Formats: sequence, C-alpha cells, structure tokens
Amino acid sequence: MCRQEWHILAPRVRKVHRLTMDNRKVHGTSSPTEFLFNNKNSWNAWSKLAIPAAPRRARAPRALSRRARRLCSLSGLESLPSELLASIIEDSALEKRDLVALALASTTLWAHVLSHVEKECSLAKPPMAGVELACTGTYLVDLPELFAKDNLAKSSVEFQQSRYMCEAWTINFAALSAYEAVEETIEEAWRFEWKMHAEFLEEFPVRLAKTLKTEFLGRCDAFRGHGAGSLWVLRNLTTREFVRCRARKGPSGVRGYVDCGVEVRVDDVLLLRICWTAVGVGGDWEGLGIYRGKWAGHCFDIVPRERLEGVEGWRDCTEEVVEQAKEVAENMRPLGMASITPSRRKRKAEA
Repeated sequence: MCRQEWHILAPRVRKVHRLTMDNRKVHGTSSPTEFLFNNKNSWNAWSKLAIPAAPRRARAPRALSRRARRLCSLSGLESLPSELLASIIEDSALEKRDLVALALASTTLWAHVLSHVEKECSLAKPPMAGVELACTGTYLVDLPELFAKDNLAKSSVEFQQSRYMCEAWTINFAALSAYEAVEETIEEAWRFEWKMHAEFLEEFPVRLAKTLKTEFLGRCDAFRGHGAGSLWVLRNLTTREFVRCRARKGPSGVRGYVDCGVEVRVDDVLLLRICWTAVGVGGDWEGLGIYRGKWAGHCFDIVPRERLEGVEGWRDCTEEVVEQAKEVAENMRPLGMASITPSRRKRKAEA
C-alpha cells in the first residue's frame, strides 16, 4: 500500500499547505511524524496564525541621523510634505523591490519606507487565523465534524462522486487540486526583497550596513514590541481553550514554543491535535493515537497573553497538551526521534 500524503486544509478560504520537506518535490508530501518535534522541519504555524502587534511610530536609526547632517540639500522628492511622501510610497504601482531601493538611496526616504514596512506587516492578517483547519491524510473515510457541517468542505470544490471511493476521499482529492497554496506572509516577502538588495550594502561602511539591516529586519518583524520569550497564547476559538506559548525563536527560524519545561513547538501542538485520517486502513502503526485529532476542523489564532486577561470562559489546557506530547514523543523514540526534554546546559542557559 502506498504511504499517505498529508496536507493542512482550510476549506473556508480554499487554502492548502503541503507537509513537504525542502528536499522533496511538491507532490511528495511527508508524514506528520517527520515534522513532530523536529526543528529541521517546520510548517511555520506561528506565521500562519499569529495576530501582529500594533505599529509603533517609525524613526530613523541614530547612525543615519548623524550622517544626514553632513548631506547636501534635499532633493525635490525628499522635500515633499510627509503626508504626500507617504501616499507616494503606499502607491500599489510601486513594488517592494522599488521601495527597498528607494529607502537605500536617502536618509529621509529610509525613515518613510520603514514606517510603511512596519505598518504593512502590523496590519497583515495571518492567512489561516480564524478558519477551520485540519491536517488530512489521503486514507480518508470521513471528514472532521466541522468540515462536514453545513457542507463546508463539500461546497468548496467541484467533483464527481466515484463508485469506488467514498465521498470524503473524493472531496479531499478535489481540494488538493483546487485550493491555492498558502501565500508567503508580508514579513517573509519584505525579508526576501531585503536579501535581494544585499549587494548594494557592500558599498556602505560595514557598521552602517549592519545598522541598516538590523533596523529594516526589525521593522519587518510584526511581533517586535514583545521581547524574546514574551508570553502568548495559542487559542482554540472553537472550544475556547488555550495553550501558553513563548515567542522565542529556535533553530531554522522556528518561532513559538509552548511555555513548559520541554521543547514543544506551536507546530507540534497543532499536529498532535488536528490530524485526521482513517484508522485501520493505513493504520496507526506507530501507536501515536494522533490521527483522529480532537481539534481537527477547529479554528485557531495566536495572540499576546494579555488579550485573555480578565476574560472569562477560557480554559488553560497547556498541561494536557504537554502530557500528550510527552507520551507521543516516547512512542516515537523507536523511530529515532530525539528527546523533547532540553539538556541540562540549555536549561541552565535559559534560567
């Protein structure tokens, strides 16, 4: 029997994210076990669900301000009123690459472009927040309850029922062909354009180039203002449960870990609870018990912890999730998975 293929589906917005490792072709999707507790593989759940922080007032970096005093008179463009400059920069005809080049050409324009970048990243809506999600395997015999409710998944695709395959399998197969891939986030797009302009920075003094990079990438970070390790919550909007998280970064750019004593990512929490497939066909041969996930088809987002302060009706299920993670990790040890318990050296460093 062929191995299952796995995809994270969002039928309400007709989006799909394939669980694919970098070294595989798009159609060769991986098993959740290749992603669970594995920092080399991340499906970036944080960037797809986290609600950005509010924008702050932009300011030019100090290094540029000192340099600006030594510059000659401003050009006609730089002399325009701030409101008019802002409207020009926000013109949809200008691409991100144009704006990065514009920013690097002038101290004055740098500050205005950074303000635009920060505003755009802060106002961007995460592509999968607040909509029904499930990580479906291709051995489906039924749909998660909320995918089936009001024909949510069925109405999102066009298909002809096969005499040989059940309706759930047919809907899932049609969705994989019809849904669009989850697009890159605004933050990722700006970081890419900055990388494309790296050669221009070679003409700048080393210290100034470093300052520019730090300033620009800092404004791309929609979660700045919340320090490394700040407390957030992954919310299940369907059941009104939450998992405490820290916004710290890990290997390979992973962002978001559960606030507990073990190395469990936000990526892992969701895979432990939103996987959905048949049991007994492809089999739960690893004995993990995750393929009829109790949160499959539910809606999620990630917000700062203070958003829940004083709000009644929410249940903290962090410990429950951590216990499940520990049990699954133990069952995965025969598969060669490393321990999710941090080393003594790492615990000491974080303390």
